[in-house]
Amino acid sequence: MFSTKLVENRLFVPCIVVTDVPMIHTFIMDTGAKYTCCSYKNINPVLTEAECSGLPTKVIGGFVGNAGVKFYHYPVKQFIIGNIDLKSRKVWITFNQLATDDVLGVDLLQDVSFLYKRKSREIVFFDDNTVKIG
Repeated sequence: MFSTKLVENRLFVPCIVVTDVPMIHTFIMDTGAKYTCCSYKNINPVLTEAECSGLPTKVIGGFVGNAGVKFYHYPVKQFIIGNIDLKSRKVWITFNQLATDDVLGVDLLQDVSFLYKRKSREIVFFDDNTVKIG
């Protein structure tokens, strides 16, 4: 189980992302976002855009005003939300320096369970395969 508190009306979730080296990065939880999206620097800081040329791409809006931003569907060896290991996944990365928010979207959130505790303004993540409720 893992928990984090609401700060400035946002839920900041520390994650570990492993490519060639492990990176610890904080994502903003967004249940309205379809995809997990972030800057390449927070996944693999030595990665170049040329290395992503064969990966699927998508233009996603909402990161830089109304303009679309180009993202690459990048494979990671391991993605851990708090202490919940989601194993290998793909996340959407961009090289656009204007995209500043790193978002934890429903593509990954759908594989964990979470509960918002209104009084403490805290969200608790858990793997319902290992934690029994009820």
